Amino acid sequence: MSFSGNTFADVKQAIVLCASGEAEKAGHSALAGKIYAYLLFAPEPLSLEQIANRLGVSKAAVSIRIRHMTLQGLCRKLPRRSDRRDYYTLPDPLGTSFAHNITQFWTERQRSLRQTLHSLSAVPVSEEEETEHRAASARLSELSASLEMLLLCFSGLMREREEQEQTLRRHLYAARTKASGGEERSGRAGSRSENDRKLDLHAGLPAIVTED
Repeated sequence: MSFSGNTFADVKQAIVLCASGEAEKAGHSALAGKIYAYLLFAPEPLSLEQIANRLGVSKAAVSIRIRHMTLQGLCRKLPRRSDRRDYYTLPDPLGTSFAHNITQFWTERQRSLRQTLHSLSAVPVSEEEETEHRAASARLSELSASLEMLLLCFSGLMREREEQEQTLRRHLYAARTKASGGEERSGRAGSRSENDRKLDLHAGLPAIVTED
């Protein structure tokens, strides 16, 4: 996906419009796509007023839409103790939330397919309806099996990613611990070296006797 424009503002606006169109294709509101895009660009969480002002829509419209987005895991609410307003930002980590939403969506589709297949198998079928019944059952069974395979593959990829992230975190923690321990040992060694130098200095000085 590429966007052409003379300025960053042009590209940003193109991305907002693209997100709006993609949201509609996915069965969501165009406003939800625009809100998502603006949160994508926001370095800090945004309030309802800020989002509404940037989009040029009412605060009520943003409130209704962003409530649904929060329930769907597309964004999250961040209340602040010093401010009565609610602020919103994208989930963190974003990739994990996105993968979770995809998995949840197709899991629900799979559940719906299974319920449909169960209803088809339980309903009485006349001789005239037998051909259509078999055709529908076979195609829905094939679709259900494909979805099952898709979910298994996706689940495996997510587990692999989580294992890699855990391994990376362990390596980073070990590296930080090693670096911290090295600095501490270096500090102790430096302290001992300074003390030794002081002792050596005092040992080498002649005794000074003062007479009154």
